[in-house]
Amino acid sequence: MENYKKSALAIFCRAPRLGQVKTRIAKTYGDGFALELYVAMLRDTFELARQLEPDVEVFACFTPDDSFEEEGENSLFEIWKGRKFPQYEGDLGTKILGSFSTLRAIGFEKVIIIGSDSPDLPLSRLKKAFTELDSHDVVIGEANNGGLYLLGARKCLPKLIFNRVPLSSESVYRDVMLNLKMKTNLSVTSLPSWRDVGEAEDIEQLRYRLFEVGTVAENTKGFLERLVP
Repeated sequence: MENYKKSALAIFCRAPRLGQVKTRIAKTYGDGFALELYVAMLRDTFELARQLEPDVEVFACFTPDDSFEEEGENSLFEIWKGRKFPQYEGDLGTKILGSFSTLRAIGFEKVIIIGSDSPDLPLSRLKKAFTELDSHDVVIGEANNGGLYLLGARKCLPKLIFNRVPLSSESVYRDVMLNLKMKTNLSVTSLPSWRDVGEAEDIEQLRYRLFEVGTVAENTKGFLERLVP
């Protein structure tokens, strides 16, 4: 991998607290299952990101503000010892734009944001995203549900990219791409789509990838192995 001295990866994350994570999955499997799954996915996401170091500096972009004040085996304090900053107040678009602004203000040229919903995302996909920013202003990855699993840029992103974008809808990727192409002069490229894990039905697809395809997310795989099929 090339040496990206001023590249940053921000992982959006939430403090692992019972009843506050993976709430849609919890409706089917229960809060305990959802919490344990989330912790496993979070560990895998940070372990994936660590493989980019030292060429890319990794940050936890967390919520709520007191997330790192708790200690314990499955706390963010224990899971991540690296650099971090809190998410901005507001909707998801505001949080994303605020994080880009924060990282660019401290000197990073290439900034990529991901969540913790894609624990088995291939390392090659992340590396490709940074490489694409050598020749494009923006790189974007579409999730299977029409959302985003990755957004990166080497320039300031204008607020208008989220104009009239219902951020909980199935048209987020389409609408953001439309805004980027029609309302900015930024050059944009897309990565292949990826199925993240946000709904109960996504778990079987995750299980298939981990046990049949051979994608890598050891903590998540270990958790799923302990379950009765």
